[in-house]
Amino acid sequence: MWSEELLEQFLLIASEELNKDWVLCGASILPLLGVKTRTTWDIDLFGLGNPSQEESFRMMEIVENLGIPAECVNLSGGYYLSKIKDYRKHLIPLQSAKVCIYRPDVYLFSRLKLQRFSEVDLLDCQDYFSFTADEDGELANKFKTHLIEELAKTNHPDRAKRIVQMMNHIS
Repeated sequence: MWSEELLEQFLLIASEELNKDWVLCGASILPLLGVKTRTTWDIDLFGLGNPSQEESFRMMEIVENLGIPAECVNLSGGYYLSKIKDYRKHLIPLQSAKVCIYRPDVYLFSRLKLQRFSEVDLLDCQDYFSFTADEDGELANKFKTHLIEELAKTNHPDRAKRIVQMMNHIS
């Protein structure tokens, strides 16, 4: 399990030892921001600039050296990230040394979670919005517009309910 301390250790080592910039997305961001509502078994990490397989293996080696199994790193978040137009405009530096490790802003975080939008995803988005409430009101409005579009497209009643709950949380 990734504790706040292990995440901080990983970010520090990775920003010193890796050669490409990375994006940390998903629920593992929350404890780093001081939001301790839940724990996570994996981290979603995506290398910017198409890192080599060797670079990805180096990142997993860092994780393993911290006592976390390499399979607790999820690289598939990059697939969803790359599907969002101009996602790079929504990255915020989290840790920086030799390379930079970014986190998504509130808009991008929520867009990524909206791909699945389970009950846990809803809670993660609500926690992130509560933490970043003063970060950028324009982004919240932009996400609310996106939620309205998603609500019009969804035919799953539970997902629709969660979208409405998220819209109410933003308001």
